[in-house]
Amino acid sequence: GKLIPTAIRTALARQPIPLIGTGLARRDLLFVGDAVRAVETLVRLRSPGIFNAVSGVAVSVIDIVNLIASLTKNVEGLRVVASSGQQTDRTFSRSLLEGLGWSPRVSLPVGLKQEIAAARDAKPLLAIDLDGTLLDHWQRMYQPYREYLTARDRQVLTLGAYKKAKRAGASEEDIAAKNLGRDEVQAYLSWKRQRIEQWSLLATDRLSEVAHEFLRTLNARFRVVLITGRHRTKLLRRQLQSLSIAGKFEEVVAVSDGDLLAGKAKALRQLQQRANNELWYVADTEQDIAAARQAGVRIAAVCWGLRCDAALRKYSPDRLMRRPWNGSHPIPKAFGR
Repeated sequence: GKLIPTAIRTALARQPIPLIGTGLARRDLLFVGDAVRAVETLVRLRSPGIFNAVSGVAVSVIDIVNLIASLTKNVEGLRVVASSGQQTDRTFSRSLLEGLGWSPRVSLPVGLKQEIAAARDAKPLLAIDLDGTLLDHWQRMYQPYREYLTARDRQVLTLGAYKKAKRAGASEEDIAAKNLGRDEVQAYLSWKRQRIEQWSLLATDRLSEVAHEFLRTLNARFRVVLITGRHRTKLLRRQLQSLSIAGKFEEVVAVSDGDLLAGKAKALRQLQQRANNELWYVADTEQDIAAARQAGVRIAAVCWGLRCDAALRKYSPDRLMRRPWNGSHPIPKAFGR
């Protein structure tokens, strides 16, 4: 039941579309505007009898579902559900209505595009960051630091100590300054900016334990747009593919500006202009909080990323998230209205 709305809702949530049985049973689908025109025709002509208001074009359920998946760009495919009964075709003749001069005007693909657009517009937009918020990228952060200082025979923090310092709010400059001179720190920071987006390091990133469930919950309620700082867009897309989350976002925005804060603020401001709701940004650093403030959007700061809750609380985010939302811990109603 409710084949079209169920398939569209599931596809827009970036989940596999349920297919009952084989999907070979055929359906005759008519766009609502054409159905209204059929009723108007019969009322105007006062024609007695029983008339089938149908398109006259039979399409299998699996073809309908695949078309919806294609139109929504949902890469999650189908999920076959066992059928509880015999599946039969539901097709009818439209010849009597055609005899009165009526015929359908809206094809199945065009009608579905309009239904999908209406369903998509009804869902609010939400922006989310990548590194730290969804990815465990500690190895990528730590390895260049260790390489640079080891090559110069300087004392190096362990990964645990490095992570503890970053979580507490220390900047990369603060950490490097403990073992490098002022000029060396600037040289190190410049070198690390080039090094950190090489594929050998990007390949060390892993999805955090919360990422899949978090994205599933968000996609059920929002149109999720990824806004993250990356200079190499092709490598970003390659990484999203390798982590199997490329299809989880309505749009991917890679901010490559030299001033990352200003670049994110600009991207958020542009997204807010398109939104039919109060936009939120879900991210994990004080820089992200500042970008949201510049853009005039709300910020939900997560405490499982680069900074801990004590470090983030000082910057007064609109919401401080100590754990991700999931099915048993629902999204607050006020969020993303």
